[in-house]
Order: sequence, then C-alpha cells, then structure tokens
Amino acid sequence: MATILVVDDDAAQREFMQAVLRPAGHVVLLAADGEAGLELAVSSEPDLVCADVVMPRLNGFQLVAAMQSHPDLAGTPVLLVSSLAERMQIRTGMSAGADDYLIKPCRPDDLLQAVGTALRKTGVRERRARSLAEGQVQEALDAQRDKLANIYEARLHQELDSRWERSAAETDEAYPRCVLLLAQLYHRLPAMALPAERKALRSRCQRVRDAVLLFDAQRLLFQGEWVMAVFADAQDPGGRGDASRALRAAEALSSALPDVPLLLDAGEVHLLRLADSLQGEFRLEIAGGPAVAHAVEALAEALREGWPLSCTPAFARLEPALAAAIAGAGPIPLARGAADEVEQTLPVFDREDFERRYGSSRSMQGVVWRVFASHAPNLLEQLAQAVAAGATGEVARLAHSLKANAGMVSAARVRAHAQALEAAADGAQEADPAALQRLCGAIRRSFLEFSAVPAPDEGTA
Repeated sequence: MATILVVDDDAAQREFMQAVLRPAGHVVLLAADGEAGLELAVSSEPDLVCADVVMPRLNGFQLVAAMQSHPDLAGTPVLLVSSLAERMQIRTGMSAGADDYLIKPCRPDDLLQAVGTALRKTGVRERRARSLAEGQVQEALDAQRDKLANIYEARLHQELDSRWERSAAETDEAYPRCVLLLAQLYHRLPAMALPAERKALRSRCQRVRDAVLLFDAQRLLFQGEWVMAVFADAQDPGGRGDASRALRAAEALSSALPDVPLLLDAGEVHLLRLADSLQGEFRLEIAGGPAVAHAVEALAEALREGWPLSCTPAFARLEPALAAAIAGAGPIPLARGAADEVEQTLPVFDREDFERRYGSSRSMQGVVWRVFASHAPNLLEQLAQAVAAGATGEVARLAHSLKANAGMVSAARVRAHAQALEAAADGAQEADPAALQRLCGAIRRSFLEFSAVPAPDEGTA
C-alpha cells in the first residue's frame, strides 16, 4: 500500500512497528538514528516517516526540521512516536512540522489508525496542490479567507464583551480520585529580590517539573509558596499505580532537593481555570477540594515536626507496605527507600493491562511479547557496561529505552526499576556508582522473573 520509513534507535521498537505495519500491506524501511533516517528518506522518498523523538545524532524534532528544509521531502508526512507525553514536547513536535504525535507504548490498532490518517492527509494535500494551480480555486480560497476573517473579528468582539463570563462546565476540571505530591517550594529560600535568588527558584521549579514529568504526573500547578503535582491515571485514577509513581517522584525530588519538604496525599481535587479573554487562552489555574486543603494542613504539621518526606493516612492506605504505619489522623514520616518496599508488591506481569493494550489476539500479543523478550537482554548488557564505565548519560538513555519497552508489555517491576535508574543517572554529575549497580541488578532480576512467565500464546501467566 505505502512505503513507510521507521526511524528509532531502539531495535525492539523498530521490530514492533515492522511487525504491525507489514501485515497491513505496507513496505517498511528501517533506520537506527536520525541521520541514517534522513539519508534513507532522501534516497527512497517514502510515503510516510515514523520517527522516535529521543535519538542520537539527529533527534526526532531535528529530523522533521531537516525534512522540511529539503525540497524533495518537505511534503512527506511525519508521525512522531515517543514516550515524551508532556504537552510542551507534543507542541514542539507539531510546531516543527510533524503531522501527528503518538505516545509510547502504543497499541497496534492506534499505530495503524495514525498511519492511515496520515496517509489519507497526504492524498488530500496532493489533490489540493493540483487544484491550487487553477485560478478559480484560488479565488474561492481568497473569498473564504475574507469570510473567515470577518467571522473571527465578530467572535473576538463578542468574546471581549463577555469576558470573565465563561461557564463552569467550560473552565473547571475535577479529579474525584487522585494522588497529590505537595512541595513547600520556597522553604528556606530568601526573597526573590536578587538575580541569584530568582535563578535558584527557577532551578528548583525545573527540577520539580522534570521529576514529575519523568513519573507521568497529569498536572503540575505552581501556587503561592507550594507546588502540587496531580497523579490520576485514566484507567485507575488514585490507585496503586498513581501512588507508586508519586512516591518515586517524591524520593527523586527528596534526593535532588533535600531542603524542600514533601508530602503525599490522596483524595478529591478541583481545578478552577480563570480565562483572560484578551489573550484568548487560560491564564490562571486555582486548585481546591478536600484533598488540597488537607494536604496543606498536613504539610504544615510535618514542617513543625521537621519531616522532609511524609504522607497522610489517605495515601498510606493505598499501599500495603505503608498501611501498618497509620497511627492516627496526622501525617506519617517516610524514610528513603519506601518506594522499594512498595515496589515489591507490584505484579511481575499485569495481564489485564496487557490485554487492554493489545486486545484478544493471542498471535499479536505473542509478537509484542517476544520482541521485548528477545531485545531486553542486549539492552541489559549495554546497561551493565555503561554503569561499569560510569557513563551516566548513556545509562539514563538506556534506562529510558528499557522503561518504554517494559511499559509496552506491562512488565511492572522492570519498568519501576528502570524508571528509578533513569532518575538516578539523568543529569547527575556525580551519581553514586553503588546505587547505580544495585538498580541495574534489580532490573536484571526483575527481567528474569518476567521471562519465566509463558508468552500469551503459549499459556496462562
């Protein structure tokens, strides 16, 4: 049907996409990095390019930009496929010229649908390009442009006349069940009168943002003297998965910013968005609800006790490893390493989540399973070598790739340990070699547990 170029530095991801696209009748070309992908695109002129974002030599955004500047490739559609799910990364990819953005791990049906949509868009663009050569069509487009301009101007005046009167249904958002991570961002930080003080605050904000992004928080709000991250997974909001990710984010932040008090809570959160009609977008978000009020009070109590990391009983009840520490209604101090205790209760393999991703087709489940099982040992070997060499940047990159692959097959423990290793190595100038070795060993043990489970088309795990 179409020639599709897959560009990804992860061999498992390349094989997975090839296994999905070839049975659909597509010719699939493979490239292991951005530069190789650009060279192959120039020589083969594919109908569609599916590219990862995080790659050596040329990343996905740079590949899109290079294709846009090439006269023979400027019209080729690009589908970015990445585990970077934060809104800014998606916006960056679309602004660079990508036609769509797919989040890893993705289901085969989602990949085929995105590819089909991109190819259909290409056909529409080609027909439109031929039509634009005719003068009558150009005149019609000019007339339509003028009409739309008039409509826009009328709506702008209407919006300015009714500013601050948006309905609650348009502007509010609710999380009936979620997990909160609250940080006292300005604790022991002087006033922002001097450039150095403002720089220190920006650094704190960036570290908080990086940590919660790494562990898949849904929202991040900076309000007053504290910052709040909301974890609410679409499948099980406020459940154990959210609790585990929030706890690991808290431990990563506690290591990076030991003087910033942190508290974990669970409950109901409401977000009120106030719109600035002059700017045409939402400008301010205010968080409220029972969980927010309770978390702020509990964090103040933890501050009086001098606890750098704590949780509320509502959060502790989500984790069997923490529930025994509940002694009343007040906050509970947490020691570093609590996330490791919690992780031991995670399943080796979450069959329900895996079947939700890939449906009831045992053959497709078997393909995805074997792609991971065959490529993970090579990744683990490269990871061990990078840890031994002290190459923290390479450790972070490999751990990120392993985390994405483990998520693809719902290997919960492998993913949790890879996530922790990536957080420990990413951006660290003097990472603890012993800690990296321990996490690397934990990943290897978790993979051995996972590989002992039969593939979906061989038996029941």
